[in-house]
Amino acid sequence: MPMKYLRGILIVFIGLNWIARAQEAADRDFPSQSFGVEFFKEEIILEVDDGQACITGVYYFRNNTDRELQMPVVFPFYVDSLCAYPDQIEAAVITEEGKTGLSYARLAERDMISLRIPIKAGGITSWRLTYQQELGANRAVYIITTTAAWKKPLEEATYYFIAPDSFSNIQTWPLPDTIYIEDGRHVFKSVRYDFMPQRDMEITWE
Repeated sequence: MPMKYLRGILIVFIGLNWIARAQEAADRDFPSQSFGVEFFKEEIILEVDDGQACITGVYYFRNNTDRELQMPVVFPFYVDSLCAYPDQIEAAVITEEGKTGLSYARLAERDMISLRIPIKAGGITSWRLTYQQELGANRAVYIITTTAAWKKPLEEATYYFIAPDSFSNIQTWPLPDTIYIEDGRHVFKSVRYDFMPQRDMEITWE
């Protein structure tokens, strides 16, 4: 079996294990309530240049309980022989007042980071992750298939691919709904509703 498929199986397995552990922790710490948090929306920007990808993701969680929670998250990165483990990683919770930085543990040997997201009671919490990756080929990938671990489609997902106008034969997935030029760069925008990704976000070019 090709390594990329084995990697995909491993990531889904880890995601499902995380859900089980989180549920056990919630049942232990809050025995009168279920975990009660939904991952329902994401916005991802994948910007590429010569030899580098810059990714920004904003993730939205809905807390259906009246308790504040510290939600454990294991975040996987796409890494292979031509795509390095990220550097300049920054995580933050987004609030009306601005942003609050989040600490994380690097799990480079497993191509991941782990962190805890403070989830406010009875409302929506959003957090942002930004990072850069060095690329050894004209291809960049961002993992979105781990949504399956939540066993529920995203209500809304927006994906942006941004590339220099010097790049040609640009191919993206999800396929774009809108293509335009902004500040001398190609922008491909995809918006999906009730979306359960069957493959990862990807861009290739020449």
